[in-house]
Amino acid sequence: ALHFAAEMGRVDIIKLLCQSGTDVNAAKTTGGTPLHSAADANQSLAVKALMSDPCNADHTRLLARDTTALYLAAQRGFANVCRTLLELGADANFVMPIGLLTSHIMPIDEDGDDNQHRHRWYEMKNVEIG
Repeated sequence: ALHFAAEMGRVDIIKLLCQSGTDVNAAKTTGGTPLHSAADANQSLAVKALMSDPCNADHTRLLARDTTALYLAAQRGFANVCRTLLELGADANFVMPIGLLTSHIMPIDEDGDDNQHRHRWYEMKNVEIG
């Protein structure tokens, strides 16, 4: 239920489930947590809810293919989700087991339209988040 609420951006349901003791880091067979689901669905408000009280999701959890929610969002070009994750403590320099760093690929959202920037990658040193 938490994965579905995260994918749909249902912050009210996310908070309710976390308050009732649902495991916020429960993984699907792919290894993905609700945070991965929210990041993959471009749901920045759901990401914020999952990373905040009462949920406090672990942003370092990995998918079966060894990627974090931040890397997944960057790969998809979801700048607002990346920004939210970074503001709430995700580390762009976290080294995943396969040797990837999210800082290698970060989207720029110059005009608020994430879809326009999909599949465009920029070095983190050339990107100002915030």
